[in-house]
Amino acid sequence: MLAVLVILILSLSACTINLGGGSVSESMAGGVFRSDDFGRSWKQTATVLSPADQPISIADLDVVELRSDPTDKQGLFFGSLSNGLYYSYNYGDSWQKAERLGNRPIASLAVDFQNRCTWYAVSGPSLWRSTDCGRFWDRVYADARSDILMYSVVVDNYAPSTLYMSNAKGEILKSEDSGVNWRTVGRFERSVKSLVMSHFDSRILFAQTDNKIFRTIDGGETWTDLKDKFKSFSLLNKISTITTSNRQQGLWIMATSYGLLKTVNDGDDWTAIDLITPEKKAQINDVVISQQDVNKIYYVTDYVFYSTVDGGRTWQSLRLPTARRGWRLETDVTQDGRIYLATRRWDK
Repeated sequence: MLAVLVILILSLSACTINLGGGSVSESMAGGVFRSDDFGRSWKQTATVLSPADQPISIADLDVVELRSDPTDKQGLFFGSLSNGLYYSYNYGDSWQKAERLGNRPIASLAVDFQNRCTWYAVSGPSLWRSTDCGRFWDRVYADARSDILMYSVVVDNYAPSTLYMSNAKGEILKSEDSGVNWRTVGRFERSVKSLVMSHFDSRILFAQTDNKIFRTIDGGETWTDLKDKFKSFSLLNKISTITTSNRQQGLWIMATSYGLLKTVNDGDDWTAIDLITPEKKAQINDVVISQQDVNKIYYVTDYVFYSTVDGGRTWQSLRLPTARRGWRLETDVTQDGRIYLATRRWDK
């Protein structure tokens, strides 16, 4: 009986999950968590199938990027900080590693909307492409300035041979032949951390720096600084992320130092979404919109997961199921209430 008790105590100390939000100990708190009930409870999805079909764990990994597969309702991708790219075709129940891509840090991921096995991954100064669902990879772009990091890649959802990419130098590059040739279509003073494309009009993209948002409505040929749209938001001096809806044309939500801002006309006008006062000194790390109901919005800070079902009039807050920072969110294509949470260490 004593032996059983000792084993039980050791098991609980290695991975502690508390009901009602709860937390997992720091040593095994990484990777991806999934909720099937709007964030009320979470399951860590950390099993990786190795080439020998021997399961290993990704519970210690830090996630940089988390994306659903636009061509497969069960598909998910995540890019890790120092262990390469992983993908799942069963809602995250198990993962596979893109072995030939190695243990590179993955900053951004994109999937061809028409050719489901064509994937793109940004790592360091390079863009990598696979045309066989991650088995083999070719480097299709390498910046001659080896100290320049590439940050974001986007595939045109109407003409998938068109790609956009941003870098730490504040440049936006465009290719119209699947990455063979590139030209610079935007130059800004600060690093362009993220590019996001409209689901309804691929000519509309938003480019995010640390403190500004730029918009193009002509496929990157011209860019407009939207700073004049935010004059009434006096505390807006930092932008964390921006997301758009696949259900409602023109709907975008941006996480800033001011809080959440919303536009329903592709950025011409912005309004603030009322929030619960966040924990002291917290910042919003990510925000997503339900892929079934635009009134359901989710955001995450270092400690807390927040959700609304009425467009932000009321909010529910729940403690994260991990001792690490809540870093990225993704919603499910088909099941309302299924949400994915990616984590990251505090010192990363």
